[in-house]
Amino acid sequence: MTNSLYPQMTGSNGEISHVSPPVIPLTRLSAEDQKRVDTLNKELDNIFGTPKENLTDAEKKKESELTDAIDKILQKTEPEPLTKVQEKQLDSILEEIDKLFEDSQLTFDEEKKLTELESRLDKLFTPKVLSDADQKELDKLFDALDDLYGIKKLSEAEIARTEEIYAELDEIYAKANTAEHESFDTLDIIEECEIVSFGEFGVDSFVINEFENLRIENFNPSEGDILMFDKNLGLESEQHLTSLVSQVIQNGEDLFINLIGDDASITLTGISLDELSWANVAIG
Repeated sequence: MTNSLYPQMTGSNGEISHVSPPVIPLTRLSAEDQKRVDTLNKELDNIFGTPKENLTDAEKKKESELTDAIDKILQKTEPEPLTKVQEKQLDSILEEIDKLFEDSQLTFDEEKKLTELESRLDKLFTPKVLSDADQKELDKLFDALDDLYGIKKLSEAEIARTEEIYAELDEIYAKANTAEHESFDTLDIIEECEIVSFGEFGVDSFVINEFENLRIENFNPSEGDILMFDKNLGLESEQHLTSLVSQVIQNGEDLFINLIGDDASITLTGISLDELSWANVAIG
């Protein structure tokens, strides 16, 4: 099952289709663009419909039966336990990766080597492929869950329209970000960012417990790194956090996020806006 901001949908031909969601942007829009975004989002709500918020006891029992059946099928995709030879290969790969990260900054050749090692890791843990019969049964179970939750099955035309809407949303936010970038003085970024944080290999949580000027290096969205905003900052939701963002600028290879007017900022080095989504942001 995927963890997405937008639902999985089934087309009229019965095949599962995943609509590609736009990256959730952190950019201030003009009044005209904001009005258009609101209109597009309302159209998306109408296409998707409104799922049930509360299930009856009987529906909860059915939900449990369906999820158990789904889990049972998905267990078949789990990789075989590693052989002793593969365990040695794993130890060797991890040892090589550790050596690469002895220095804080990887060279171009080291990055190529890391990509090769990660590919070898993936091959060790490649999941099994379901049989056609199991895949068909899995799709039926997900369809039954959709029915239980009241999730609308979209036609091919509706799926195509959602793709068009997402593309237009991407275009609106890209235009707004470009306009901000052209009007921004990059010297301000260099002068204001004083605190440097370094991440390590694997998933890192960069905890932000006060609003100040931060420069974060080695932040890697693709590895699942997270900007963790401390709940003691008084943040109530992602929407509340978004309202505090006054400016998002792509400054060369770095992403600069201005918070609370000009009172605080976060610079993510080597990151572009299209790499960042709410999957990399948390409040806790």
